[in-house]
Amino acid sequence: MSGEWAVSGYRHVRELGGGSTGRVMLAVRKSTGTPVAIKYLPPRPGAGQAFRDEARLIAGLDDDTLVRLHEHAESPHGVALVGELVNGISLERLIKAEGRLAPEAALVIFKTVLLALGAVHRTGLVHGAVTPGNVLVDGDGNGKLAGLGVTAWTGAPAAGGSPHYQAPELRYGGRVTPAADIYAATAVLYECLTGEPPTGGTGTARPHEAPGPLVPLLTAGLAGNPDDRPVTARVFLGRLETVASAAYGPGWQERGRALLVERAAVLTLLFPLSRKMVSDEKARAAAFGKAGRRRARGGVLAVAAAALMLLAGTGAVVYAAGGSGGGGDALPGVSASSTPSAEAPAPVGLGPTGGPSTKLISPSPKRSASPDVRGGGSRSPDDRPSDRPSQQPSSPGPSTSPPSPGQSFVATAVQVIALSLDSQGTVATAQVKVTGSGKGQVTVSVQFYAGEAAHGSAETLTVTVDGETTVQVSHSYDTCPGAYAGQATAAPGAPAAHRLAAEGQCTTA
Repeated sequence: MSGEWAVSGYRHVRELGGGSTGRVMLAVRKSTGTPVAIKYLPPRPGAGQAFRDEARLIAGLDDDTLVRLHEHAESPHGVALVGELVNGISLERLIKAEGRLAPEAALVIFKTVLLALGAVHRTGLVHGAVTPGNVLVDGDGNGKLAGLGVTAWTGAPAAGGSPHYQAPELRYGGRVTPAADIYAATAVLYECLTGEPPTGGTGTARPHEAPGPLVPLLTAGLAGNPDDRPVTARVFLGRLETVASAAYGPGWQERGRALLVERAAVLTLLFPLSRKMVSDEKARAAAFGKAGRRRARGGVLAVAAAALMLLAGTGAVVYAAGGSGGGGDALPGVSASSTPSAEAPAPVGLGPTGGPSTKLISPSPKRSASPDVRGGGSRSPDDRPSDRPSQQPSSPGPSTSPPSPGQSFVATAVQVIALSLDSQGTVATAQVKVTGSGKGQVTVSVQFYAGEAAHGSAETLTVTVDGETTVQVSHSYDTCPGAYAGQATAAPGAPAAHRLAAEGQCTTA
């Protein structure tokens, strides 16, 4: 079993979790002191080459919504996946400790999962293990999807032991497909909104128990027939943004992420880089008293301050002595207020059959793994990567670029907030919100797409902006597109382009 061996070049600190597919260890790379997470999976005859091929593809994925795989190692005891350590907590634990999420926070999580699945599916891979336990949330409210590679090794969906997240077709021996991943992602959204997973085993979900505006999203993603689900994660993402903006306003992402910061701050002591593991109830009691009273919704700063005091009181440093959480030398460079060594392991070429790969290359520094808990200071969701085709400068949200003093008028942000087709299915209309540095003329261009291909030339118009305005831009198709998109840019200035995708509700005569 995996407990009988350790990957060469790493030292175990303590166990972070385990289950039917294996266990996860907090470890450090001996040469640099860099913390990593290592998932040990038991042996599986015949899994070798297919797994290695998929592991190479996974190691090449570089997306901020995915937990990165640095390398893998094989031995007679099984396989080890050495990956990025996310200093946060699983969505599963967050829901168990604190209950269901507010709609805005749930939608931020769902958007993260769809972005991650989009990156995975573009490589020709499927995930097969989308569950709340594989969604990690850090102290800044940022989410990441973990669990890639598990299905390739085990040969079955990791969600197979829990029918709550398993698409109906998988219960009858079907293969994992992107449609099955979309079903699982929607089941996770359902649990975020209700505190309970959808009814599993019978194929019966209850989307009507969620907030009314989000029922159509749940109904589409949990459709029993895979052909009735959104065709791609990107298309579903476009539908999500349209529904979320209409139901909760343009600030839903900022509010949702702030709520996740607040939730995560309560359980900071459970983060991997805290000094010791404590129960959810003890963490809450320490922060808020034995009564475990609910925090006020406006108390983000108070929650963060309490969490920081707890960290200061426990000296939040990871200790390693080769055992599980025992005393020993502090890990170099790892504490609640310092970042890990910049020499973190990067995606690497994988070693030959039967032996671990120890080849490492220097990476570009990524987001800090230390718990940076603060209220109101989380990164904007618009800084997250977009689910977009290669070489296209789109993003899931507008990026604002305030002008420097004395600079003339410029457009600072542009966002496609809605897409629609007329009743004939041949004229698409994009609603575009433009923000400027004051009052002035802005040229808005929208490139429309049919599927992944640009359709015709960009539609352009010039409007007067006084702070902010919304305009409509239309485009004609020869026939109803099954999937379509609009990508907006604005000038003068250089705000990030923004793309929104949707499905055409096409009918055949």
